[in-house]
Amino acid sequence: MAGCDGAKPGRNYYTDFVEKIPKNCLVLTLACGKYRFFDQDLGDIGGIPRLLDAGQCNDAYSAVQIALALSSAFDAGIDELPLSMVISWYEQKAVCVLSTLRNRLILEKPPTND
Repeated sequence: MAGCDGAKPGRNYYTDFVEKIPKNCLVLTLACGKYRFFDQDLGDIGGIPRLLDAGQCNDAYSAVQIALALSSAFDAGIDELPLSMVISWYEQKAVCVLSTLRNRLILEKPPTND
């Protein structure tokens, strides 16, 4: 998950999303949105914490590299893996992030709360 719910009350798309993710799924975060739900205990899967952090939004390339490594490990195309990418963009650097992800992953755009 890469994005930010922002400080405005009622903007909790990512928090709500994380709470609904099935218990057998890992959550890889990057960007400041994680601070809305980082205090929640999501448990673990086989000793691996379900909530893993890859850094800030400009570290999105790391998430792409993780997806590529999973693709290689499972000998499958990225689009064949059970991955969901949920991102939002509020800054210019997001254009670069989006361009990279567009060429590698299927994107799901969250609704906006203006």
